[in-house]
Amino acid sequence: MAYLQSYRIITESGGKFEPQVNITRAQYTVWLTRLLKLSQDLSAADKFTDISVDTPNYNELVTAASAGLITGYGNGLFAPDAKITREEMAALITRALVIKNKEQNSDIVKLENMGDSSQISVWAKNASAVCINAGLITGKDNNRFSPKDFTTRAEATAILARLDRYLKN
Repeated sequence: MAYLQSYRIITESGGKFEPQVNITRAQYTVWLTRLLKLSQDLSAADKFTDISVDTPNYNELVTAASAGLITGYGNGLFAPDAKITREEMAALITRALVIKNKEQNSDIVKLENMGDSSQISVWAKNASAVCINAGLITGKDNNRFSPKDFTTRAEATAILARLDRYLKN
């Protein structure tokens, strides 16, 4: 975690890391944008109606939108303050792999072996399979993916560390 902090990929919340606090969609997007070292691009400044110049980390969020890292919920909404689910995180990670031109294995065999694979949203199946196959997101207790579970700061940090290693190979 220290090296992720040293590169400002992750930051503390009010001076504390608070590992068990759930991370928001905006926070995770900012951390991922920093990890990917995306060049600032504000061309998608009007993509989301709920992100304005007053939104914390506005430049990084708009850069993520410009790069195609975030797509939102539709109707111009990103919901930056909503907690991010594991399947949403998988979608962002898979888009990050595309941005970095990394090969992806979306074979769903391992995913289907998860006890709750039927609970994964259709739009998140391939992304979840890619993350499982690459070892970026691991199952939880009892071999479950827990797609609708919110992600803690500790889990997000561990996943970003695995992604960083994966991107360097």
